[in-house]
Amino acid sequence: MRIMGGIPSADPAPTGAVGVADLLPNKAIVNLPGCPPNPYTLLGVVLQFASSGTLPELDHERRPKFAYDRDIHEHCPRRAHFDAGRFVKQFGDEGHREGWCLYEMGCKGPDTHAGCSTRHFNEIPDVWPIGIGAPCIGCTEKSIAFRVPMFQVVQIHTTAEPPTTYAPIVAPQGKVSPVASGLVGLAAGALAGAGYVASRKFSNIPAVRPGDTVIVSGDLGAHGIAVLSVREGLEFEGEVKSDTAPLWPAIEALFNGEIEVHCLRDLTRGGLSSALNEIASASGLNIEVEEKLIPVSDVVQGACELLGLDPFYVANEGRFVAFVPERQAARALDILRSCPVASGAVRAGAVHETPSAIVTMRTRVGGNRVLDMLSGEQLPRIC
Repeated sequence: MRIMGGIPSADPAPTGAVGVADLLPNKAIVNLPGCPPNPYTLLGVVLQFASSGTLPELDHERRPKFAYDRDIHEHCPRRAHFDAGRFVKQFGDEGHREGWCLYEMGCKGPDTHAGCSTRHFNEIPDVWPIGIGAPCIGCTEKSIAFRVPMFQVVQIHTTAEPPTTYAPIVAPQGKVSPVASGLVGLAAGALAGAGYVASRKFSNIPAVRPGDTVIVSGDLGAHGIAVLSVREGLEFEGEVKSDTAPLWPAIEALFNGEIEVHCLRDLTRGGLSSALNEIASASGLNIEVEEKLIPVSDVVQGACELLGLDPFYVANEGRFVAFVPERQAARALDILRSCPVASGAVRAGAVHETPSAIVTMRTRVGGNRVLDMLSGEQLPRIC
């Protein structure tokens, strides 16, 4: 806040207090306003300067655009209530208890550029004003913070105004012809039949059991690191390419090969570790994996070490984990490796009875490590 002068600079500003950038207009200064500034924004600026000797592109307030290029309102978790015309009228009312939009309570989100709604503080969701039911005060905006009264409604400049009328709950509708109804019924029946067949195929598959082999379909973390590098303007030695790809061809090949698949999970939010923890918790079994068997590319491993991330928790978009009987593991791997999306499939570990409901990893140096469920916010935030 002090980079903009803080409270002393508020009108009528008798001391003439100003921010550092106003005192040093010809110096290379990057403003990171906020109360407090997000540490990941600072990290992004420092890493870019350390790696390339350059500063990120700045806006007119000398703020890095990668962190201040959009207003909070665009990705506010309460945005759906704004669009539907559901506004808190008084603190403690029903709308407030239900998490409705705080715009009419003076929320400055529609006119405040920051990443608070997507980059959570302390890696804990909702640890910010709107998350706890208080309006945004616009602390990153020089023209708003300590200048516009906290509960004064701001004019919206960058997004649509609140709707003045709303669609009726029951709207007049025409009639649907019998022919159209028949065609829709035919399509629905075909989909229902296909769903029934698929459900029978899955319902006959036993649950995860001791002795199962854990198969990971490829290297980890590429998608999350690719998103992070583009979103934050980071560059690494070597190309980072997202693993985004359809998984069905490889899964279909397993079923066509009559592999007895006990469980399948994609490795999106929370990565491999979170997926394994959910399975271990639901089955009450121990899942043990070996670090040296699970592929992570050098560039992803290096990026994770630099940023303090664990590749086993980084999101993927084209990877899955499969549990199959040990007797079919080799054949399952051959089938998967014949599919482009799973050409890097590996035997990652096995399932045991004890210790129950826990995921353990044998490290590269021969020790054992517990892989916990992801705590806090996934980084980078994907969606």
